[in-house]
Amino acid sequence: MSTQEIYEQSDLLFRRGMYKEAAANLTREIDRNPNDPIAHIGRANARTRMNDIQGAVEDFNKAADIYRATGKLEKADQILERLQSFQRNNP
Repeated sequence: MSTQEIYEQSDLLFRRGMYKEAAANLTREIDRNPNDPIAHIGRANARTRMNDIQGAVEDFNKAADIYRATGKLEKADQILERLQSFQRNNP
């Protein structure tokens, strides 16, 4: 399955409320490509819905780190802003 197909399947699972399955699907992509920030963000969103706050924070941080390492500082800042908002709403 291609990365795009994994994204599409994970999105469909997420929209159906199948957060555990979406997270598992994205974990397979992360295992295959650990430097895929989109997969980390998607899994963070699924983990948020499953109330896995620690896992979501780790994934958001990892995505920001990947963007920062590749020089995409604006993307990293956006993720960190989103993470800060998330943490304010989930103390």
